[in-house]
Amino acid sequence: MGRRLGEKVFSYFTTEERKRLDLAAKRQDMSLSSFVAKAANGEADRVLGPVPVFVPEPLSLDRIVQALKGRTKESEIEGLIQANGISFVLTEQAEKSLRKAGVGPELLLRIYKAVRP
Repeated sequence: MGRRLGEKVFSYFTTEERKRLDLAAKRQDMSLSSFVAKAANGEADRVLGPVPVFVPEPLSLDRIVQALKGRTKESEIEGLIQANGISFVLTEQAEKSLRKAGVGPELLLRIYKAVRP
């Protein structure tokens, strides 16, 4: 699973269930809590379907302008652009919108590079 639980939840088992779970967890070289969580999540996936994978979307001009106006750190915006790309062409009008929103030279360069192959 890879993630640590931030909050613990108690489950109750009969003595026989606990022995069986302990043995199974030991054979998998897992803690009991990890084994139970993995099994429970597997059953949840079977019933509900797997958790959808988040596919990040490229940033739009409007989203970047709103982030700048909202005083989001430019380094954070740069990181999002590097990870997700952008969904617009950097036209003269787009650049004017960015400058009006207060874009700095580093972020403008990152945007410029994002539209270049």
